[in-house]
Amino acid sequence: MSTPLNHEQMQRLRAELLQRQQRLEQELDGLLGHQSRAEHAREQLLQDGDGNGQRESALDAEREVDLARSDLTLQSLREVRTALAALDSEGFGLCQDCGDSIAFARLLASPEARRCVSCQGRHEGQAPAHAQTARL
Repeated sequence: MSTPLNHEQMQRLRAELLQRQQRLEQELDGLLGHQSRAEHAREQLLQDGDGNGQRESALDAEREVDLARSDLTLQSLREVRTALAALDSEGFGLCQDCGDSIAFARLLASPEARRCVSCQGRHEGQAPAHAQTARL
């Protein structure tokens, strides 16, 4: 069982989250060019091709990759913002399944984590790595 987070750990997590938020916002801005996701998608679809079927297929593939990247970045940004909002709540850092403290190292690597490693493994239908090793 991990110990609850102390003030210094909370501050470090807050700084990490704010840094991630800024990086993701910059990345998203680079991908979308100061447009909303919908505006960017519309602009991508309206771009004229040269009538070449192969060229159109390549453009379609590029658009798909571009939109997928922006979707992933948006999802990551939502998770960071959710974690920032939850940081000050009473239950932050506690596993939503078992109620034990989530290890600081796990939260530092993934501040949006809502489960301890053991419960996350069960949630994903797997036993945690240390339990698998113990069985061998």
